[in-house]
Amino acid sequence: MDRLKAFIFILLFITGVSYGFCIDQEEKAFAFDWLNLELEVSGTGDIIPLEHGNIFEWQYDATLKAQTDLLKNFIASMGVLRLDAYNFARDILMREPEKNEIIYNYMKNIKKQTIKYTDHRVIIKTRLPLVGKNGLVRFLITAGTDTGTFPLYDEYIYSTPFTGLVIDARGLGIIPAIGPRIFDEAHQAIYSIDQVDKENFEKWGAVQYTYDPYYKGFKDRVGENPYRIVALENDKLIPTDIAISDEDAKVLLQNDISKQNLIECRVIIILDTVLQNRF
Repeated sequence: MDRLKAFIFILLFITGVSYGFCIDQEEKAFAFDWLNLELEVSGTGDIIPLEHGNIFEWQYDATLKAQTDLLKNFIASMGVLRLDAYNFARDILMREPEKNEIIYNYMKNIKKQTIKYTDHRVIIKTRLPLVGKNGLVRFLITAGTDTGTFPLYDEYIYSTPFTGLVIDARGLGIIPAIGPRIFDEAHQAIYSIDQVDKENFEKWGAVQYTYDPYYKGFKDRVGENPYRIVALENDKLIPTDIAISDEDAKVLLQNDISKQNLIECRVIIILDTVLQNRF
């Protein structure tokens, strides 16, 4: 039976599911919390009184419908979850169909759900971690394929060891993604999920997004002496990616300690507050 359900799960990806919709005026079908790196998914089922039975049976039927709706909305969210510059989660699942059963089983085993009953419907919600011990993205994307390989620069620039990196990317319309890339002005990759440690990536993700220019609550991630820089405008990059100056890149990569902290994903990206409710 599970394999049949997993097949249906795959089929929904192939045939396509509309997404970005709301299940009513207040409840979103799904939403991404990029600060906490979580996905919230909701499902609803209408309570339909019948000639026979009682309210408990009708609520139970509505709960089953809500569970199905929640799964459908989760599938829809995969068409919105941006993994990197080129791929949404849906792209990976269509390209590598063997992962669909893994994701289906992951969803089936999620225990933390909240259920709300109204006079006319049942609403089920769950929050799924994108990273961490039970994170979703470890099934979708692989980090650390080229750990610690950074560009080399001929010019020597003295710099102290940095405990992390903070990039102010406000005003550039950056789109959050699981695996954003950072480039220098020559479009060399300064930072990507290929260069980081796999375990650190699974622990807390490649970057921490925030809308707070003082990154309150996340200072531990980048330590006491992060390198604070401002991103450059670059219309040749896909909006998930960020450009920094060659000088900043040279300063950042001059020291082995600084590079090690990059490998450990000690990076914060500050986004526009106006974008906070778009994703």
